[in-house]
Amino acid sequence: MGQEKVFQRHQQRVFFKSQDLDFYLVWAMGFSTYQGAELGECLRIASQINESDLASWVRAWKTMAAHLEQVAAVMQTKGHLVSAHETYLRAMTYYRFASVCQPPQDPDLPATWQRMRECFRKVAELSNPPITPLQIPFEGKTLTGYFMRPAMSGTKRPTLLAVSGGEGVAEDMYFFGGLAGIRRGYSVLMFEGPGQGQAILDGMTVRLDTEVVARQIVDFALELPEVDGKRLAIYGISGGGYAVTRAAAFEKRIKACIANPPIIDLPRVLQSEWGAFQKAPNTVKEMVLGILTRRNPVARLALSKLLWSAGVDRITEYMMKVSEARVEVENIECALLCMVGTADPVECIRQTHECYDRLRGQKAIRVFTPEEGADAHCQVNNLSLSNQTLFDWLDEVLM
Repeated sequence: MGQEKVFQRHQQRVFFKSQDLDFYLVWAMGFSTYQGAELGECLRIASQINESDLASWVRAWKTMAAHLEQVAAVMQTKGHLVSAHETYLRAMTYYRFASVCQPPQDPDLPATWQRMRECFRKVAELSNPPITPLQIPFEGKTLTGYFMRPAMSGTKRPTLLAVSGGEGVAEDMYFFGGLAGIRRGYSVLMFEGPGQGQAILDGMTVRLDTEVVARQIVDFALELPEVDGKRLAIYGISGGGYAVTRAAAFEKRIKACIANPPIIDLPRVLQSEWGAFQKAPNTVKEMVLGILTRRNPVARLALSKLLWSAGVDRITEYMMKVSEARVEVENIECALLCMVGTADPVECIRQTHECYDRLRGQKAIRVFTPEEGADAHCQVNNLSLSNQTLFDWLDEVLM
């Protein structure tokens, strides 16, 4: 982890000197593709932020979110339901991005997530057809999710199961495949896995055997009348790229998988960030990491969330926990689309090509470039192209 950034995730600076804060801003602005943000509002928020004070980031995003939430409530009361839907959606986005700079120990973090979720549930109610909130049983607890479909007819449709990454929540997937999917006639089930969102608050930390989670999600999905079990796909972004690639190696009811990017060796991705310190003793690693994170408050924040999601206290403990987080690519039988941007971490790009080369079945690879304006991590700077690529491929695979 360097002083300038946590991970390489985009290359073109838009507003902030910090590459990490700038990436989060680009990510938020990218939601404007599906009315989840307005550029003017995002730039206004950015202008209120002092990069050296992460609390100012939280305040700026929450101030705009709270304002829009109040405006949306008035609109709904007056019967302006389309306007209320649009405004609640932007409020949800801004609460969501306020939370990215709230550390795990912040007692207000659960409340921020709750406000985000309540805004999205208003969006769900006002959508046509309504989006159904889900509580998916999992090992005596429940995982948060949502089910979207083009119509309430009960017709079985090709279905996309969609999961976000390490910093993600289920609501993210409304923009990564959700709305784009129902516009194309797909049903979409968005869900959180252990270590994400509400699951962390409920004591469910990261699971490396993601096939166990996928099995329960598939079981649940197949009980829904609008799900065609013969045309079932799964999509994961960022760390979710590991989750779905590994799941596809075990869960044979999945007919197609999209990994953005396909992470097949998580320890290698993390170790690539150590550079010359990879072989240093653990005590040296911890000391060096402490120095670097003191210089970079965003890195310190990212590290604290990484450890929190895994239920450990030290990076060396985390590395030990994920030491077996690998995918037997040769065991994947379903069709698989590998997606990556040229501004992704070098190791993620390397593993995308390695995954593609090792696949034995139907496969495709898509590398997004700066010339397309889509090179950022998970194509946050061009969600239209990302979703078009995903669903055009799925249309051909599941036809």
